[in-house]
Amino acid sequence: MTKSKLAGYANNLKNETSNVGSEPLTGWEDGLYSLTFVLEGGRGDEFGDALAVLRDGRLLGSDKHGGVFEGQLSTTRCGSASCLALTMRVPPGGVLVTGQHFGGKEAMLDVVGVLSHIGGEMNGVCDLFGERLAIQFRYVGDLPH
Repeated sequence: MTKSKLAGYANNLKNETSNVGSEPLTGWEDGLYSLTFVLEGGRGDEFGDALAVLRDGRLLGSDKHGGVFEGQLSTTRCGSASCLALTMRVPPGGVLVTGQHFGGKEAMLDVVGVLSHIGGEMNGVCDLFGERLAIQFRYVGDLPH
């Protein structure tokens, strides 16, 4: 999927935010996921990727720059989308995809978003310090038992 197509999913999800709930997670498999994210309205080079493990609605992952995130996914009341709520730990000297620098101190950030189950893909929009990120989750494989 291209970055421009990924960013386009953001506009399709505005109506889902009014249906946010905390229903049990549906439409997702426990396993390993790759994530791709891109800053909406950016120059096109503000993007990144990460790996995450999903188990029983709990998510734990990291990006290639040492940012670590954990949180949970739940299903909206209408069942056609998922709510994402994460806490992200940015290492000292870290820089977000938004360009924000954190200097020599570790930073803890809350990230919230809505993901759609359209067409068998998990795409959505997250808020990161007031900036909108388009995000895509792609299932990679099963977890060991």
